[in-house]
Amino acid sequence: TPSNSSAASDVYKRQLWDRAMSAQDLLSDEFQDIQREHLETLKLLSNRCVWLILAVLKNRRSGMINITALVNKLNSNYRTVNKCIEYMKGLGLIEDYRIGRLRLIKANEQSELLKRMLELIDTIEFS
Repeated sequence: TPSNSSAASDVYKRQLWDRAMSAQDLLSDEFQDIQREHLETLKLLSNRCVWLILAVLKNRRSGMINITALVNKLNSNYRTVNKCIEYMKGLGLIEDYRIGRLRLIKANEQSELLKRMLELIDTIEFS
C-alpha cells in the first residue's frame, strides 16, 4: 500500500533528521567548550598580575613569599593581588599556607602549566 510506505518513509526521514540535529547539538556544545577553554587560556596569558607573581616566586630561593611582601614587591594593593592569587590557586599554579596570621604562597611544582609558564619566563628574560 502506498500510504504505508509513505508513512514509513516519513518516520525514517524524521529519525534521520532527529539524529542529525542531535549530532549538531553535540558538536555545538563541544565547540562552545573549546571556545571557553581558549578564552580561559587567553585570560590567563594576558593577566599581567599572574606573570608578575610567577616572576617573583621564580626569583625567590625558598620559592615562597608572604602576601604583604608580595603586595609591596608588586607595588600593588592587597585586593588586586589576592584576587590574582585566588585565580591562580583555582588553576593549580600556586598553593597557599597559613601560619597563624601569616599567609604564604608557593608555586605548585606539580603543575605542568606552571612549568611551561616558567620556561616561557626564562625564554623571555634571557633572549
